[in-house]
Amino acid sequence: MDIAVDDAELSTDARPQQKHKQAPEDISKLSKEELLELLVTERALQSMIRKDLQVERAAHDETAEKMVQLQQRLEVTLQELANLERFSKRQQPNAPPGTPTQIEKLLKEEMYLKSRLSYVQAELSDARHRAGAEPAEKDEDMSI
Repeated sequence: MDIAVDDAELSTDARPQQKHKQAPEDISKLSKEELLELLVTERALQSMIRKDLQVERAAHDETAEKMVQLQQRLEVTLQELANLERFSKRQQPNAPPGTPTQIEKLLKEEMYLKSRLSYVQAELSDARHRAGAEPAEKDEDMSI
């Protein structure tokens, strides 16, 4: 539900203070005009309350939507951190002693790229499984 309302309408401070007539204990003593005035006043108050509730609901919905988006971003961030942690744990130098620094860097980069490839393939497979999509043809084994 998208409600377009400017800030002035949202502010309860900006509303003029209305003097609310209290209904007397015995409404049978009121004239028709007084009853009609009381009814109109009550309906106007109910309308304002309904509008306030709609604004509050819209704000709540927007907040809830943003919370879901933040949660999704947090999950992605946590997954990336887990990947980075796995990668950094595997970054033990595999090169024999005496290997030039440039070659060591290339070996580490190759290890990272292999790790990233396997992660992306796992995510793709998981996404296909969740979507219920069966691949038309079998994916080639790209494990290295």
